[in-house]
Amino acid sequence: MNKTSRLLLLTAVILMSCVNAGYSAESYKFALTDMTWAEFYAGETGKSSADLYAEGLDAVSSPTSRVAYRFTQLVSESNDLGGRDITGVKDVQVRMNQQVYNAMSSDTRYTFVDDTFTEFKPVNADGSFGSMVTELHTQDNAAVSLTTPAVWGTYLFDVGSIDVTLGSGDTRYYMGALVETSDGKIYGMRHNNNLWFNAKDIALSTKEFTEVHGVSRRYKYTSDMEGKTVRKITYMLKNLPDEVVNCNVFLKYQTSASVYPVYDEGYHAVMAGENITVTLAFSGVPSNSDYKLSGVTFGTGRNRRAISGCTFSDDVLTINGQTQEGIYTATFSDSNYADISASINVYTTDATDKIISADRNAAGLTFLLTPAGVSDSTDAVLEAQNFVNATDYTSVDANFTENFTGGSNQIEGSGFTKSEPESP
Repeated sequence: MNKTSRLLLLTAVILMSCVNAGYSAESYKFALTDMTWAEFYAGETGKSSADLYAEGLDAVSSPTSRVAYRFTQLVSESNDLGGRDITGVKDVQVRMNQQVYNAMSSDTRYTFVDDTFTEFKPVNADGSFGSMVTELHTQDNAAVSLTTPAVWGTYLFDVGSIDVTLGSGDTRYYMGALVETSDGKIYGMRHNNNLWFNAKDIALSTKEFTEVHGVSRRYKYTSDMEGKTVRKITYMLKNLPDEVVNCNVFLKYQTSASVYPVYDEGYHAVMAGENITVTLAFSGVPSNSDYKLSGVTFGTGRNRRAISGCTFSDDVLTINGQTQEGIYTATFSDSNYADISASINVYTTDATDKIISADRNAAGLTFLLTPAGVSDSTDAVLEAQNFVNATDYTSVDANFTENFTGGSNQIEGSGFTKSEPESP
């Protein structure tokens, strides 16, 4: 046996002895640490936490403590408004080699443990964190739909194929999510801004947006996503395989176009009946668009239901079947631009001055108002569905002048109590 062979044999014997003795070629230390959103997503996005923070990946404010506390896997702190700021992810599992450990062992941000983690973020020599090491479960034929505009943001994804157990209220495992576009850019999503208790819902905004509770959505970080195509959504789950959902969803361009009903002169609604018709007018529609009727619904919020068989031709909408008093919504869709909708008020008796169609507020809700100064007490009622945060709206009707403020649950003299919809 020559000298080289003897050295190779000796090396193999030493390595085998180390393995048998419980040692590895490199020794690692494991710990838990809280991370800001920017720290948590730095490894996945290939950017530094400082760059991500500058791009707008910062804390998310919740107007109440209740919502923040329900996200048990997150870090939050009280703010000056009586709510809480959700700053990042709690107790993230990390691994560091001996050299990094020697430099970091006195850092109080780490809680070192004797356990070894199979899922972890590696700690780099400069103190930053790499991409999560974990198992992946891929869904190639996932049903992913998009609504735009939506109640919770400029865009709302419905990932219908995701495991429904993530939406059961047990949020311990739901650390975050990644949205990757076809240009290769990866965006980290934040709870209470993009992610919700129901995991199938992911919302994001590309411009200033206020949701139904009056909370402004953070949009700076995702402002460049309009017009991009989302090809992958990854759910980051603690000590579970991450769910990777491959998809092909185009984020339609936003538009200032609108569509609205044109009621008969002197009317503020249409009378209920069989197969009623209403003229619709369009404004500001892009010249390269091709909007077509995509659906008609009745009601608002979670009580909304689809009405089948409706048609639109020569600017006239026909609502199929026997209609009833309330709000009908006709939605028009285009392949490149966001949906636009018309709210149509339907009344069962006098539709002249007894119903006033209020303008939509920032949340996109619609109200039906009846004048309070009429002799018939049954007409002195405010009829509204999911009334939330309508601010300083005054009726244009001479018989009804009422200022609304979102801070009051009871609208004085109306007999109506505000009903707040729940977060998704």
